[in-house]
Amino acid sequence: MKESDFGDFRAIHLLPLLSNLTSSGLDGTGEVVAEVLWGRGLEPYGRKAPRKDYLSWVSEQHGPRSTKLVLDISGVNQGDADFGGLKRTLRRGGPFWLEPGVEDIDDVFDALTLDPEQALIGSLRVEGLGLFEEAIEVSDSCIPMIYLDGREAVFQGRRRDASDTLEAMLSMGYEECVLMDLRSLGRALDRDLWTSEFLECLKVIPAGGISMTDIPFLTRSGYDMAVMDPVVRSDESPDDEVRPLGTEHTVSSPRHSGWWSGA
Repeated sequence: MKESDFGDFRAIHLLPLLSNLTSSGLDGTGEVVAEVLWGRGLEPYGRKAPRKDYLSWVSEQHGPRSTKLVLDISGVNQGDADFGGLKRTLRRGGPFWLEPGVEDIDDVFDALTLDPEQALIGSLRVEGLGLFEEAIEVSDSCIPMIYLDGREAVFQGRRRDASDTLEAMLSMGYEECVLMDLRSLGRALDRDLWTSEFLECLKVIPAGGISMTDIPFLTRSGYDMAVMDPVVRSDESPDDEVRPLGTEHTVSSPRHSGWWSGA
């Protein structure tokens, strides 16, 4: 199943990147794409793939101009994005969106120097709405990426009502927003979430637990774009068959992980 099978629907391919990692038997660069779940932050688990091999596979399946959403796992978890390393990584590989884990406006400028189609301002690394207000004044290439636990938006050390958060983004002038469903990331799509009325105030780009087989449902629900979980070839399946990473896991709430126990 390929992107071209779905007409004008745009699939963005999530690329959770582990950098500065020494892993023998991979590609020797220390840069790998990992499947992730939400636990004590974004946790790599299970299967990993050399970055260059994964990018080649996505290009084979969906075309060399298919868009990737590069998510710097270390940057999002610890706020220490390696912009120099990202620059080397992103030099080739086609168009990309970038979620490096920005914490202040200087990080936003650093992200924009890498020339992404969209520089994502993720809620996990910021405490409030101030950086979103600053970023939209800097560039129209900046859009919010709000991480959700059910109907709550998860920020650094606190939570906000998701509906109020989206209304705030709209009032700032944002026209679209990536919403990452943390409960479903690495698992399976929560259909009830993506038909909720609170999502109707601005254009929402769903993310978290989404595979190519979910596109017909999302299209019927009024979406024309979504972020796909990473996919791999299954050793037990035909060569042309792919499946979303981690779908065997049950859904749980990040509230129970201990990561936000002090919130």
